[in-house]
Amino acid sequence: AYFPPISQPEGLPLTIQDAKGKEWLFQFRFWPNNNSRMYVLEGVTPCIQSMQLQAGDT
Repeated sequence: AYFPPISQPEGLPLTIQDAKGKEWLFQFRFWPNNNSRMYVLEGVTPCIQSMQLQAGDT
């Protein structure tokens, strides 16, 4: 899967379905950073907590 192209800093909402069928709403956006962009996926904390993900999980 690929992220969609975005042209505005506020980005786009993305609905993602996990392996158990639960849908999660994230915001894919960017911040201008000198001559480039820093892309971020916001709203992932509830998903990470629900799945009890830890650093190093794959």
